[in-house]
Amino acid sequence: MFFRCLVLLVVGLLISFWRLGDVAFLENEGMYATITQEMVSSGDWVTLRFDGVRYFEKPPLWFWLTALGYSILGPSEFTTRLWSALPALGLVLVTYLLGRRLIGDQGGFYAALILASNFLLPLSARRASTDLLFSFFLALALYGFVLCAQEAKGFLQGPLFFSLGIGLAVLAKGLTGLLFPLLIVGLYVLVTGESAPLGRLRPSLGIPLVLLIVLPWHLMAAFRNEGFLWYYLMENHVHRFLGNRIVPHDDIPASTMGFLAVTALWFFPWSVLLPPAFVGFIGRVRGLFRDQKRDLSSGARVAFSGYPRVAGEGDPSWSDEIKALDGIRTDERLWLLVPLWVLVIFGVFAVSGFKHEYYSLPAFPALSLMVGGLWAGGLGLSSGPPGQPPKAALTRTTLWLALSFAGAALYLVLLFLWKGAFTTEHVLAGLAGVNVSFRVLLKQGINLPADFGPQVFSLLALCELFALVGFGVAWLLSWLRHPGLSFGILVVMGVAIGLLILPFFHLLEPHYSVKAVSSALVAQVGPEDLIVHEGRLERGGGLRFYTGHQVYIVNGWEGSLRFGSGYPEARHLFLGTAEFVHLWEGPSRVFLVTNFPLERSIRRFLKSQTVHELGLYGSRWLFSNRE
Repeated sequence: MFFRCLVLLVVGLLISFWRLGDVAFLENEGMYATITQEMVSSGDWVTLRFDGVRYFEKPPLWFWLTALGYSILGPSEFTTRLWSALPALGLVLVTYLLGRRLIGDQGGFYAALILASNFLLPLSARRASTDLLFSFFLALALYGFVLCAQEAKGFLQGPLFFSLGIGLAVLAKGLTGLLFPLLIVGLYVLVTGESAPLGRLRPSLGIPLVLLIVLPWHLMAAFRNEGFLWYYLMENHVHRFLGNRIVPHDDIPASTMGFLAVTALWFFPWSVLLPPAFVGFIGRVRGLFRDQKRDLSSGARVAFSGYPRVAGEGDPSWSDEIKALDGIRTDERLWLLVPLWVLVIFGVFAVSGFKHEYYSLPAFPALSLMVGGLWAGGLGLSSGPPGQPPKAALTRTTLWLALSFAGAALYLVLLFLWKGAFTTEHVLAGLAGVNVSFRVLLKQGINLPADFGPQVFSLLALCELFALVGFGVAWLLSWLRHPGLSFGILVVMGVAIGLLILPFFHLLEPHYSVKAVSSALVAQVGPEDLIVHEGRLERGGGLRFYTGHQVYIVNGWEGSLRFGSGYPEARHLFLGTAEFVHLWEGPSRVFLVTNFPLERSIRRFLKSQTVHELGLYGSRWLFSNRE
């Protein structure tokens, strides 16, 4: 176990921390950094503020932890992303612990490596956001439930992990931190009829602990901010879920099919093995039920459906199903927790009217356990949950690796045949299908430089070449009956592609970061000068962080600051067209930062002789009303 933990620690540190602070803040990372910076400077750890505007979109835990990092290490890109990188490492380790309980030590090790080597985890670890922190605490809560179900030693350990996980998940992401674990556990109890673990969770201690974690901040925030509870609970949770938010936002949610399709991309390269993993798992569960139902006193055999059935002549009743479940060991029944975990995450977001592609991240530990179970079966481990005999499972895996190799070869050929199609416009349209930020750019008519498309092509071709070699070698080793070596090649390939794709952030930095234009502003702006950002400030959130100056907003009411803009202290920061034109023609020196094309920009309302171009910094222009 020590050696495997050491390997996971090394791989986890590599995918989480390598070159963590190299790239300037992209998009709303600067907003998170600014909120944290204002928290430290003001000493107010209850009401979050962005550019002086009250911010109620997210709970405070991520900002509290990052503020502690600022206090110790100082504000920087590295420190701001620290609480994405640390939960990424923690999630890998918790997945290993879960896997040890569910599929044995080897299977848990495989599952943790799968999680560490997919496409999304290294990308998420290098973006300041609350998603990885939430995913970690959700996994911790479910690990606590597994400990209770298995009656692990240390009678308080399981309840403590479960309650802490729920409470801290709520403070990290909101009410989904309560909803997801309760739905997963509730469905498990409903399907299996096993209610004993609920008592072992010690709700008499767990519920007060969750309330002690969750209530103080929510009550203090409600007391200090009129309207907080309505906005935070109804607007930011209920209306957001239903997709009918009252406060206007310019975010463009993903479709349900797009959400599922992009999840397969994010889980690459392991997504190619999800079909045999699901088949193997279903075979395992059906085998368990079949074996147990043979032992029923009635001698009936019932195909597992998972739903109640009406008793009839010659048809076993639902009570027989429960009897069959009762005959299955808890360790085996706990495997049902894994697909239920996946089902809840994808089910909730499938019916939600608002979702982004990366919302599938909390399900990745469960997906990793599914594929880890496939490899455990392929190796013939007695503790693994193979759906078929080991040889059959390995043959099925070999077949899917062969298909993946063929698909990678075909994709590489098509990539070079369509090289001419990699114009910036086409690349931007393609990226809009996998990320909301690009959809917003596309909607606003903002394009990227002409060389962006060819640069993305070169990066994609290199990654695809690694995939071709990786799948080819893994297929050969699996065919030669060396599943351990085959798995190792896939892990190396996944980590390599994950790290190779990081230069994509460097391609985006000039266009998505405001660091360059902020440096130009710092060199020119005086204490009495005004900085105005056109459009949502969240898209240029680093302006306040990098310049240290108050930023005014013109025509940027939509978004997460709309509600906060109604408080008296913030109203003067939001300008309409007429107010901005008046300010521009007034006595103060004003700087305008914008990435809008002229036909959609506030500049078309300004007198040309008053507009002085100071430079183009990436995709953002800097203008002033004075030379």
